[in-house]
Amino acid sequence: MCNYLSSSTENLTVHKVEESSSQSVPENHELPSAVVSVPSVKSHLDISPQILPFALNSKVPEIYHGEPLIDRKSIFQAHCARVSTRGEVSLFISTLLTDRKVATATHNILAWRISSKEADCDDDGETHAGGRLLHLLTLSGIENVAVMVSRWYGGIQLGPDRFKHINNVARLLLTEHKFLSNASDVSNNNGTGHQKKHKHDKRKRNKTTCFSLTKIHLCFSFVKLFCLLLLFLL
Repeated sequence: MCNYLSSSTENLTVHKVEESSSQSVPENHELPSAVVSVPSVKSHLDISPQILPFALNSKVPEIYHGEPLIDRKSIFQAHCARVSTRGEVSLFISTLLTDRKVATATHNILAWRISSKEADCDDDGETHAGGRLLHLLTLSGIENVAVMVSRWYGGIQLGPDRFKHINNVARLLLTEHKFLSNASDVSNNNGTGHQKKHKHDKRKRNKTTCFSLTKIHLCFSFVKLFCLLLLFLL
């Protein structure tokens, strides 16, 4: 039975190393000279507890942990933090992975969004889950946030329910810590917004139909009046 993470980061430590240290990133773990995005969760796990060089001068963000959700022996738990740089995103990942329970999760699904043009995600083996998590952040308009959902697989396949659980635990944690103003933000931006647009379009079509019928009625009235006038003149 897992002992889940507390709501603070007191028990999580990050091990910074100097670039000149003998404990540098392994030679077989190549990084581009200009990091386009944050390396994957697996890349961080491979060198844990070391820190990727581009994140050495960044500050470890405060990390929040949500309540675990259990369904058919699978366990889902969300973690999130406010971030403003890719280095902080990397430290968010590295710090979480120093906890053995997180490091040994079956999947650590990640999504982060600093701005509309600076965002990314990682499925970590749970196909399409990272993209769905990033979609949640994009729909809600949240920026400067990183969120990870750890899943411990219980041996029973959940089908599409797993995606629902991943996004739900993330949404609840983001709401709890004021990243989202309320739990309905995403649905308002998504489902309800579409419903309002649909109703608006329907009203517009009804008005157009009524206007067309009125024009037809006026035309018939004009023709009728014209015929009566001709009969009177004759």
